[in-house]
Amino acid sequence: MTDQERIECIQTARRLIEQAAIGASNPMIETILGDADQCLHWALWNLGSDVEFIPELAPARLAEGAV
Repeated sequence: MTDQERIECIQTARRLIEQAAIGASNPMIETILGDADQCLHWALWNLGSDVEFIPELAPARLAEGAV
């Protein structure tokens, strides 16, 4: 797998995590998914991908249901 393929897989995983977090009613699940997203963010960062400065899932985007 090339680094670019790896980046694409990680970006897909982040989108899936974001979808899973929408409407989560359990704070523990929200925290775990946020931690997973943050780890994937740092993986992208270390692969040299252009990622946002703040890795946390944006609560406003989650509330709106945007993915």
